[in-house]
Amino acid sequence: MSETVTLKISGEVFDGWTSIDLRAAMMDMCWGFRLSLVDKAPGQTDRSLITDGASCEVWVSGDLFLTGYIDDVDEQIDDSNHDIVVSGRTKTGDLVDCSAVSKSWKNQTLAVIAADICKPFGIELKIETAIGAPFASFAVEPGETASAALMRAARLRGVMLGTNAAGELRIFTPSTGAAKLTYVLGRDMKRVRRTTSSADRFSEYTVKGQHSGAYGMSANDAALSKGTAVDAGVKRHRPITLVADDQVTLAGLKARAAFEATVRLGRSQGVTFDVVGWRDPDGKLLTPDQLARIVAARIDINRDFMLAEIGFRLAESTTSSLRFVRPEAYTTEVIPVPKAKKSRKTGKSKQDDSDWTTTPGAGA
Repeated sequence: MSETVTLKISGEVFDGWTSIDLRAAMMDMCWGFRLSLVDKAPGQTDRSLITDGASCEVWVSGDLFLTGYIDDVDEQIDDSNHDIVVSGRTKTGDLVDCSAVSKSWKNQTLAVIAADICKPFGIELKIETAIGAPFASFAVEPGETASAALMRAARLRGVMLGTNAAGELRIFTPSTGAAKLTYVLGRDMKRVRRTTSSADRFSEYTVKGQHSGAYGMSANDAALSKGTAVDAGVKRHRPITLVADDQVTLAGLKARAAFEATVRLGRSQGVTFDVVGWRDPDGKLLTPDQLARIVAARIDINRDFMLAEIGFRLAESTTSSLRFVRPEAYTTEVIPVPKAKKSRKTGKSKQDDSDWTTTPGAGA
């Protein structure tokens, strides 16, 4: 089907774009758009609303694709033409660009922390998965961006962050189960590109860390704490040793080693191709975080991949550029919460987060 893309600003609709580029990625905290128009009759359309910083929506044939702001407006005018290029991102782009309000929390859940960080930006929260136990303590670091603080907290609870068409901050875990999409070389796409790399895969992963001594270990034993994992797909001797950024439990070291082996495997294999149209067989706009069966017998592909990134383009034709990776690339790293221990002074149990990692980064 042909698609019509409209830009809505303050209730006014702008269409007739001659070049369209819409982008959405599974782990990107903001999606983007770039729209171009060549108007051979300048002055007929009031474009005074199209200004940088303006709130906007991007619609595709009646379906909302993006809610956000215009970042850039590029206009060129001569005697016969009025060219304009408009680009912008979802509302969550402010979380990526801006520093979070300096604040700390005690005994609060990820939902409360995320909502507090998002509130000054006018961004709503959409929780699609279990978010785990409350944090004994969590604080925004000086100068830390909102997205970095949010990703740090999300990683500690083994969840992921993204956005959606409404411009909300999405807390989720990757889709699982049977693939709902199928793409076959020669039927759905004319050409497919497969990339494989062993450069970042290793035969054995060792993650070392050091406890603070709070668990009754000797300094020597604490320094020797480590977790290991093996990638059986790497046949030659390729070991790597990683050092935990902060103090972490032995269970956390083991989890980190397994995470490194699994995610590096997933990232090592990707598939990219273009298809005609922007929709799935049910007529819905394609979105990231969908499993698809990809079949290309000539290069020995017949397995499920995760749809990681989408590019909708309209120039001479309406096409989608789809990038897939193995689902293992989006494995989440759940860092074990330390067990409550009794205070020597009061004899009461208390939670202690001092021995587990709080370094920035998402679990993918």
